[in-house]
Amino acid sequence: MILKCQEDATKLLNQFAHADRHSVLIEGPQGCGKTYLAAEYGKLLGISDLVSINSTVADLRAMLDNCYNIDTPVVVCIEGLDDGQLSSSYVLLKFLEEPKSNVYVVITCSNIHRIPDTIMSRSVVATIAHPISSELYDYAKVKYPEKLDLFNHPISKIFMTFKDIDDVVKLNSEELGYYTEIIQLSAKDSVSNLSWKLGHYPNNSESNLVFVIRCILKTTTNAELKSICISTLRDIESKRMGTHAILSKFAFDFKYGV
Repeated sequence: MILKCQEDATKLLNQFAHADRHSVLIEGPQGCGKTYLAAEYGKLLGISDLVSINSTVADLRAMLDNCYNIDTPVVVCIEGLDDGQLSSSYVLLKFLEEPKSNVYVVITCSNIHRIPDTIMSRSVVATIAHPISSELYDYAKVKYPEKLDLFNHPISKIFMTFKDIDDVVKLNSEELGYYTEIIQLSAKDSVSNLSWKLGHYPNNSESNLVFVIRCILKTTTNAELKSICISTLRDIESKRMGTHAILSKFAFDFKYGV
């Protein structure tokens, strides 16, 4: 299923396949079908063998070493290279400098600015646009037709990507209810109590912090709290801080800044 936000990227991938490009970079928001389009690129090339790996040094070395020992066509999808260490890019660069004719590399990333120029110069780029609400609904209608009532639930306000829907359909009724109740925060709570409430469901399992902050952002009318939410989402996206530190910072800012 190719959705509108993926159409331009799919057209480019078709051109890349006809040009027999061996290094393709697909960039776009998290959870918007980059891995799916990597598989589509394989289909355009007539290759059914797709191997998807994380962008760790160990996984890259193991997979690329295996590539030197196979002669059949294969598409290797390297997930989230922008999340990996710089050393991961060095490992990949060595392979791209000495490519094999039967190996096609598809790199995915959410932040293209974190991809080294040396990788960019050896790759062609396809960009996936952000999906609009109607596309999110169409996605759910095809993949989760029995779950469409979620679009009548308050949590539907935070849907931004296809992965959001994939994650929400896994929640039980208690966890869904949590996202309705979490917006009623109290500055009377201590920072540690606020951090715990934000980071855990009533059953003490970890909540989805992105969903929590988006729910608060979408429902509050307090301009200062909106600003704190936006700053927190940027902290999460940048991955410069751990989850515990982000929770503590949000709780502190909420208690003393709102």
